[in-house]
Amino acid sequence: MKTNPYRNSDFVGANLFLQPVVIPPLLFQATIILLFTELSLYAVATLIVGLLIFYTSDELKLIRYLKSFKKTAMKFHFFSIIFSLIIGIFYAIPLVTLLVVFDVMWAFKVYKVYQGVYPK
Repeated sequence: MKTNPYRNSDFVGANLFLQPVVIPPLLFQATIILLFTELSLYAVATLIVGLLIFYTSDELKLIRYLKSFKKTAMKFHFFSIIFSLIIGIFYAIPLVTLLVVFDVMWAFKVYKVYQGVYPK
């Protein structure tokens, strides 16, 4: 059985938890959108920063700890990549607002899972 990654840690409030969870998906989506512009160097830099933040994120801890959350996370990231590709290919920049809404909703979902996993 896997050990709980939050066993000896302090509980983090919603504000401090949600901000770092929203940043990686936004950066990954920006990377995909930037690939379809002349700003490919910025896309590479954005991808590197996004991977570094994601590697240290609570989302990754939860993905490693819960199999059910892993499936949900993979679905979210798959559909956000597809949606980002559509935005990048057709240059439908106003649809980025929907991506931001989806990312915030995703952050609340991750926080809800975090609350359920955190030992009381």
